Amino acid sequence: LLNPNTHPFLPSHTLNPHAVQHQSCMSVLSLNCRSVVNKQVELTGICSMHSPDKICLCETWLCPTNRFSIPGYTTFRKDRLLNNLGASTSSRGYGGVAILVKGDRFLSTKECLHLDRHESETLWVELRVSELPQLPIIICSIYRPPGGPAPEMQQYCDLLEDCFQSLDLSKSMLVLAGDLNARHKDWSPADAMNPAGCTLHNLFSCCGLEQMVHFPTHSNPTTSTCIDLIVTNMPDLVLSVDSAAPLGASDHLQIACRIKLPTPNMFSPHITPTGSSLTRPRFAFRRASVADWRTVNADLLATDWPSLLRNASVDTAVALFYSTLHAALSGQIPLTSPPRPSSQDTPQKPHYPPWVTGSLR
Repeated sequence: LLNPNTHPFLPSHTLNPHAVQHQSCMSVLSLNCRSVVNKQVELTGICSMHSPDKICLCETWLCPTNRFSIPGYTTFRKDRLLNNLGASTSSRGYGGVAILVKGDRFLSTKECLHLDRHESETLWVELRVSELPQLPIIICSIYRPPGGPAPEMQQYCDLLEDCFQSLDLSKSMLVLAGDLNARHKDWSPADAMNPAGCTLHNLFSCCGLEQMVHFPTHSNPTTSTCIDLIVTNMPDLVLSVDSAAPLGASDHLQIACRIKLPTPNMFSPHITPTGSSLTRPRFAFRRASVADWRTVNADLLATDWPSLLRNASVDTAVALFYSTLHAALSGQIPLTSPPRPSSQDTPQKPHYPPWVTGSLR
């Protein structure tokens, strides 16, 4: 039976304790179903009781012949491809991703076909809300099977980076949710990092994205790990992240978050000589001059490098080294952004970090 007092849309892992429920916010539910067909009744009950605006599903295990829909929701799905014999083309499971969008919540919805990469299990949908119709909200449901050699992981990240670069993240909101089978101590300090976590952590950092789930999401008889992630380019707007009991017999928790919709004044338009409105480039950078280098050195000296790098391949060792170094630096060197202009009516030149010289611009 569904218990409304334990569902994630009554949050307890609140990131912003001063945030209050705002009418201009949206809710996202992320589920690793491990077959959604036999859990359709339970999922319908959750949708009827709690009405999440968007649901990202992974490991749907759907075939093209399977019918699947939830009343009141528009369904987008990407099933794992089958070969001519009807078997999965991959030996790693049944995969598949889907996105359910509440029918009466959004001004428009459409699948982002230009972001589709057949090599990866990702599904991208663009939403627009009446409160801010000029802002595209990009939702991605993603699944990455466990394992795989380092070159395959790098190829996977290259595909994701290509998608991120195809989006104008200065003029859109991105919410990526799903099971990536990646672990990193910045996401959950108790987790042992794996190569996938190191590579994806670096990718998210380079692209200006932040991972918002910081508690175990998947359990087996021996371990509990944080591998079901929610990633966004606007972390300050995330009001809460929480979990609830798995859907059916799945071994993954339900993950839900509430996100406040951005307002027009959060962007920095400036007027060009032609009168067109553009978004000012803004860069975040770290000020080494105010770093706590003593603590950085202590953290690096305290790292058990032989144990960390033992039996690791060259690629894995390099990824682990850079990830550990980045974690030590990011904790002690504050991230700084140039101030926004005080007036939108006064044309101003973009602010750049000191290392962006004229030749780079």
